[in-house]
Amino acid sequence: MRVPYFRVLERTIKSMSVDVRALLGLVILCAVSLGHAAASELQWKDATSLEIEGKGWAKTAGPFDRLPDSAQPKVNEVARAQSKDSAGICIRFVTEAPSVSVRWSLRNVALDMPHMPATGCSGLDLYSRVGSGAWRFVGNCRPGKQEGNLASIEFADGGKANRECLLYLPLYNGTTSLEIGVPPGSHLDKPPARPDALRKPIVIYGTSITQGGCASRPGMVWTSILGRMLDRPVINLGFSASGDMAAPVGEVLAELDPAVYLIDCAWNMGDSQDVYFARTTQLVQTLRKAHPVTPILFIGQSLIRPEAHPTELTRRQEVAVQRLQKEGVEGLMMIGGTDLIGTDGEGTVDGVHYNDIGMQRQAQYLFPIVSKVLSEPTTTTSAKPRVYIDTDMAAEVDDPYAVFRALVAPELNVVGLSAMGWDGPLDFVTNTHASQKMNEEVLAILKLTDRVSHPIGSLHAMKDATTPVESPAARDIIAKAKETPAGQKLHLFTLGAYTTVASALLIDPSIKDKVAVYVMGYLYKDGRLIPDESNTMGDLHAAGHLLKCGVELHVMPNTSLRKFQWSKADMDSHFKGRPGVPDKASAHSCTV
Repeated sequence: MRVPYFRVLERTIKSMSVDVRALLGLVILCAVSLGHAAASELQWKDATSLEIEGKGWAKTAGPFDRLPDSAQPKVNEVARAQSKDSAGICIRFVTEAPSVSVRWSLRNVALDMPHMPATGCSGLDLYSRVGSGAWRFVGNCRPGKQEGNLASIEFADGGKANRECLLYLPLYNGTTSLEIGVPPGSHLDKPPARPDALRKPIVIYGTSITQGGCASRPGMVWTSILGRMLDRPVINLGFSASGDMAAPVGEVLAELDPAVYLIDCAWNMGDSQDVYFARTTQLVQTLRKAHPVTPILFIGQSLIRPEAHPTELTRRQEVAVQRLQKEGVEGLMMIGGTDLIGTDGEGTVDGVHYNDIGMQRQAQYLFPIVSKVLSEPTTTTSAKPRVYIDTDMAAEVDDPYAVFRALVAPELNVVGLSAMGWDGPLDFVTNTHASQKMNEEVLAILKLTDRVSHPIGSLHAMKDATTPVESPAARDIIAKAKETPAGQKLHLFTLGAYTTVASALLIDPSIKDKVAVYVMGYLYKDGRLIPDESNTMGDLHAAGHLLKCGVELHVMPNTSLRKFQWSKADMDSHFKGRPGVPDKASAHSCTV
């Protein structure tokens, strides 16, 4: 029978004389003392003096917390606690030392979980950049206690000038203190700044899998793998059982300025389609107000059984994203979960949480998708001029074609189309409703009813210079102006009397600097504009207010427009009988 080695060692020690055992103890004590002496001789630097990556906010309660104090009321209690875990945060530095030592202390006594080792929950990972520019794993620092952990990692090729390193912090424990040491005479410095094109981070918001459950070590969470593949900083905002998109978490995410958002919340969203609609919509709207063109990628749920895909949770997320896309929100993408972790069932530790295989596979699957998104221009509809058209559509043949051209123009983002009336031959109210009917028909033909707002405008002209005419369109113009991102303006095109636009500016003067007004009217005669024209005369009080209120105003005089006049016969010869908007406009328009 073979005797275990430790039993042999035990018997050997017991058989020694007291003197010999005392000598052995002294040798062991000396060895420990020498180890401590070596540590004390190292040159130590607080990690906060180096480059901290993966941290979205500079001011946090702890040096390696993931959320600032201001965000605490905006996330649930579990997420608040887990924001103290240092998942995804890493220290970037350069050194020529042949080895690196680390001293760190942890927030929690528990170093591991039943399904995740201490090396991942509470350990550290060191990577260095190799000659090709890629990142390569060097070694793991294993934790043994809450306070005062000490580890040393040697580089296989010895010392090397300006070696760039990444030291990943624990995934499921907080880091209260961290020091990095190098041998005497070696340098330990901040690295050069990343290139401008690679400086913006990727922000990933999600669940326990995003936080790192259950990678064997910090560098193996899929978010960090993806960051190394893309060679970009990654901000990991994964919160176990708490990545649910519940408002107002979008306000927290919107404070950051990333190259792309990845949202991986399907596991934590629950079973209600209404919840998916509400939370996805609110999150996207909040992010879009702050970042009109930043891509937002939603990631589906991945199960170990291939036949289970697409899962019901993925479908719910996809339906919510598709509805926003149909409403005209651009820069959104849904990534299904079918191929994220493979089809052989080997990607998890417990059927849900990823092991290293699953982490690696998800990062590799996402890499080409995210790379392509990052390489494409981010000019979307949100970055195009926001246009609002107020028109007496049913009055003449010109407006329907101008509106149609604007609605299909790829360079414009038409957000509103309101109806305006006029006097004669029918009354103002009847004519306003006729224009409203045409607006609705044109939008229905183009399948834009759900994307372009179309409220009815003023039902009469202003009674005096200071009294606005209340209407749904005036209120919609105010709302659209206030929604316009900072640095942009809402472009108001008025193709009839100016009542609705002037009323909006009277109701809420604060929108003056958020809009630019374009009117078709006036006559240009003897070097000056005169109001002797139907649109201007349709509401002289409104025309006067636009001139006096200080709004950015552009005028296309009727004098110039007359040079571009087409007759009804000309229009019919080109468009009558053609399907869709052209024939509809010809049938409803009067002779010019």
